[in-house]
Amino acid sequence: MHERGTNIGWKRNSSFYVKATKYPVITGFLVVGLSALAWVAAKRKK
Repeated sequence: MHERGTNIGWKRNSSFYVKATKYPVITGFLVVGLSALAWVAAKRKK
């Protein structure tokens, strides 16, 4: 017997912060890669 219904309701997706803290190595590689990309783009402009 379902006294109060079976609807689980809305569930929030994980934030980027939670995902980043779950996988610190991947986050580190991503940060280093984006930084290198920004550095190369800045060097090309000059």
